[in-house]
Amino acid sequence: MIARKLDRETPPIEPSFRYFSFEDRSVGVRKVREACGWSQQELADAANVCQAKISRFETCTQDLSEAAFSRVEKALLKARIAHWAELKQADEVLQRVGA
Repeated sequence: MIARKLDRETPPIEPSFRYFSFEDRSVGVRKVREACGWSQQELADAANVCQAKISRFETCTQDLSEAAFSRVEKALLKARIAHWAELKQADEVLQRVGA
């Protein structure tokens, strides 16, 4: 038996491009983008993808390449983290002022 050392910082996970269906990825991207308050253009700029491709992807007209989807996914993850940090900061301010 060959022992395999596990890298605790980057666990092996299935890329979501292959794990989720085109339709599920499309709906998920739109929902996360909207939750972050981003327009399609803002997402396109952050992911280095043209806005028309984002639109076609979100309407299930055309899939993104795996590389483009990876950039979109990373951009949304960063946006979601930033959005969460802003909400946490706002909550802390509200707690300090007793609201």
